[in-house]
Amino acid sequence: MKYIIIGLGGFGSSLAQYLTNMGHEVIGIDSKMDRVDFYKDKITHTICMDATDLYTMSGLPIKDTDMIIVAIGEEQGASIMCAANLKTLGAKKIIGRAISTVHETVLYAIGVEIIIRPEKESARKWSKKLTNENLEETFELNRDYSIMEVRVPEKYDGKTIAEIDFRNNYNLVALTTVKERETNSPLGGRRKNKEVHGVVQNHTILHKGDVIVVYGKNRDIEKFLNY
Repeated sequence: MKYIIIGLGGFGSSLAQYLTNMGHEVIGIDSKMDRVDFYKDKITHTICMDATDLYTMSGLPIKDTDMIIVAIGEEQGASIMCAANLKTLGAKKIIGRAISTVHETVLYAIGVEIIIRPEKESARKWSKKLTNENLEETFELNRDYSIMEVRVPEKYDGKTIAEIDFRNNYNLVALTTVKERETNSPLGGRRKNKEVHGVVQNHTILHKGDVIVVYGKNRDIEKFLNY
């Protein structure tokens, strides 16, 4: 796929590099030349440009790009003007980064389809992880539903998926299990590698210390974690 990412700060540059490494074509844009120079060998293409200037923006392949991410965060006015320019130029799909509720509201009003608030989302994710030792990772689908990696509680050590009966007892769906294996690192230390074991079956046996990936309402997952 083809992406344009506008704003090569911490969030935008990381996203651009990940997408480039995944084999996608990425055009990274920033108004600061030092950022453009720094990432020129790490992103497919980099351009120094003022994204608030409609005439300058019109030279980009906007209509031929699958998705455009406005990753400008600190300068809310520039972010809003950039998004408005993209709508004027007929962008297919725009994702905007917001740093405040007002910023988010204005981007929605302009017609930005998806709003990302990475700092808020990261803080919410870490607040869950730091307050529950059995929670490993979480992927929020929306405010109510998530897919989470959770540690198997000691009480379920040696029990099967059928015996636990996630759906009837917790209103959750068990998706897969993950085992962690320690291996030697090149520098002589030890590191943990995750091995995903495919879709769980009724006869799948869980062990203390394993990770199980579950899907359901956040409140139901919390009940399972605190049971």
